[in-house]
Amino acid sequence: MTDHLERYRRFFLEENYLGSSKKSVFWRAVKDFDNLFSERFGSGNVASVWNNVAKIGLRDKKGMSESVRNLGHQFFPVFAREVEILAPDVIIFMTGPDRDRDILHHFPSAKIERAVERIPRRQLAVVGFLNSSVVSIRTYHPGYFSGFNLVRSEAKAVLKQKLATHFRAPLF
Repeated sequence: MTDHLERYRRFFLEENYLGSSKKSVFWRAVKDFDNLFSERFGSGNVASVWNNVAKIGLRDKKGMSESVRNLGHQFFPVFAREVEILAPDVIIFMTGPDRDRDILHHFPSAKIERAVERIPRRQLAVVGFLNSSVVSIRTYHPGYFSGFNLVRSEAKAVLKQKLATHFRAPLF
């Protein structure tokens, strides 16, 4: 465990993961959203974190089997508690619609609804948390063909609008 923690520490604190991640579409998307938050609301004013909804998966493969998903739900249901502890202002689920049931497993009272009238809920959704001020959307993973790029600008517009209300800031 200590080796894993040290590897994470080096990656996130010493290797400038956002600066050296030009090849990773995921980290480029994270950086793009962080830049939006900094430019619009000031550097460091929007608390966002990166995290996995599913804590366990298949080694050297993408996705997970149903049995692995069930094990994670049953024995490692920590995601909701992590969100409670970290208290982010915004959560961007870059999971695609196939992980909606995982989101709802951790947040049973959440509502996943269409974010923009002309865009299908599958592509871009608002995730509403009852009794919470967290601004949240769900869209495709940046590596999912070009699905993410099709809705990136709309996702940013939704976040700007919702965060402006959250921070009581004028839209521009």
